[in-house]
This record gives sequence, structure tokens and C-alpha cells, in this order.
Amino acid sequence: MEELKKLLTSDNDSDCTIIIGKKHSGKSTLLIEILDKTDKKQIIYISPKVNTFKKISINILIVDPANFLKNIIHRDLENTLILFDDCKQYISANPNEKNASKIRDFLISSRHKNNTIRFAYHTLEQVNNDFVGLCDSLIFFKMNSNIDRFIKENYLNENVKTCFDSVNSNKSDHYNKEIEI
Repeated sequence: MEELKKLLTSDNDSDCTIIIGKKHSGKSTLLIEILDKTDKKQIIYISPKVNTFKKISINILIVDPANFLKNIIHRDLENTLILFDDCKQYISANPNEKNASKIRDFLISSRHKNNTIRFAYHTLEQVNNDFVGLCDSLIFFKMNSNIDRFIKENYLNENVKTCFDSVNSNKSDHYNKEIEI
């Protein structure tokens, strides 16, 4: 787990990771741990559980999805940790949906700005396939999803299935594993 945290919080080039797992598996906890350990100059935590936005320190902004999509996504964010929690509430798996399109464009423009981006979803079916092609890795927690369809739709290799199966066969509900894609 420590190696995973180091990889996730490193200050190298821009990177994007999708975290996927069932409810109460530890996704949000992992996001908070990443938030606590980063050395990025600013942090934005997007969650549908927030009614508006709160600035909890000089460099941490907690914001609801509507405010992020309306006001913040257009800013020139650099060296920023951006955490999207519970994405199914506000990002559709449909790539033509307005919010998904905005975030896809944001992902593309963020690649050259030393941003670290994390998305948290409950199932593979909720993940926007356009995002998978723009991300560097996946982190699997336990879940009930169709991995074969996900691999086929996203042109991923069998190592992704092996990683997924390894996580789902582990006895711990909080076990997770990362794979580069």
C-alpha cells in the first residue's frame, strides 16, 4: 500500500488514474490519504456530497460538481491535485453528455500542466470510456462488474483482467491493486 501511495502522490509529470470499487471499499479514504500526502501547490476535491464549496486551507478547495464545471474547470490549473469523488453522480458514461465532454477536454488540456487527477467510480459500467484512453492507470477495489466487456471496449490487455481477478479473489473488502494501462 505504501508503494501505491508513493506512486499516486509523486510530483512527476501529469497523470490520471481511475479508482473503481464497490461502496465502502475504501476509494474515498484513499482519495483523502492522497490529499493529505500531496505536495501540489493547490488541491481541488470535487464531491456531490458538498452543497457549494469550502476552502479548508490556503490551498485546498472542496467544491460540488456544478461549481467545478461552471466556474473552476475553465481556470488555468497547473501543479494541481484534482480529486473527483463519486463520479457516477455527475459524469455520465455517455461520451456525448455535456459534463463528460467538458471533463474530457479538461483532461486533454491538463496533460501538459503537471496536474494529478483521480476519478472514483463504483463500477466499471459507470466509467466513461473516453477517460480510460486518457488515463495512465486503474486502481481496482472489489466490485461486481463485467471486466471482459470493459477490456474489449477500451482495447486493454489481459493484464487488466488478471489484476481485476486478483483483487476480487482477495478476502479483504478493502484490498486494492493498481495497474498501468
